[in-house]
Amino acid sequence: MDFEGRTVLITGGGAGIGRATAEAFGSACASVVVIEKVASLADDLRASLDDMGVPNSVVVADVTEPQTALDVAAQIESDHGGLDVLVNNVSDFLRLSKPFEATSDEDIDRLHAVNLRHVFTVTRSCIPLLRKRAPDASIISVSSIEGFRGMPHGVAYAAFKAALTGFTQSLAIEPGHEGIRVNLVAPETTDSRQVPLDRIISR
Repeated sequence: MDFEGRTVLITGGGAGIGRATAEAFGSACASVVVIEKVASLADDLRASLDDMGVPNSVVVADVTEPQTALDVAAQIESDHGGLDVLVNNVSDFLRLSKPFEATSDEDIDRLHAVNLRHVFTVTRSCIPLLRKRAPDASIISVSSIEGFRGMPHGVAYAAFKAALTGFTQSLAIEPGHEGIRVNLVAPETTDSRQVPLDRIISR
C-alpha cells in the first residue's frame, strides 16, 4: 500500500491497536496525526514514528473533550489542507465488570464518553476535511465483537458497541455519494497494555 501524500488521523494511537495502526500507515508513507491522552505513550509513539522517518503530529489531549476534536481538525486543515483517513480507535471498557443493576449512572456516562460520544464529535469535525479529499476518503471506526455477541457484566459497553454499528450503517448513506467510505471493524478481545490478557486470564 502506498499512502504517500495522504494524511491519516488516529485517535488513541499510543498503544495496542491504535499504535499498530499508526505505525502501519507510517510504513505506507502516510503523514500520521494521533490524539493520545497519556503523555508518556504519546512521547514513545512520536519517537517511534520519528525513527521511521514518518511525518507526524502526536497531540496530547483527551478525545472525549469536544474541544479536542475542533482543535485537532483546525490543526489538520492548517497543516495538511484536508484529511484522507479517520480512524476512530479510542475504546475502553474501563475495567468495569459488574451486573447491569449495579452499574451506576456515572459508570454509564464514562463508558458512553469513551466508546461512542467522542466518535460523534471527532467524525463530525472531520467530515469537511475528508470531503476535500474525496472520492478516496475513508472513515474507519474500531468496535468490538462484544457489540454483536453480548457481554455479561459489560452490558453498557456492549450496547455502545452495538450503537457504533448503527452509526456506521447510517453515516455510510450520507457522505457515501460524495466519495467518503464509512466502515467498521470489530476485533476479538486483543492482548494489549489496556487489556493484558495474560494477567486477566490467569486470575
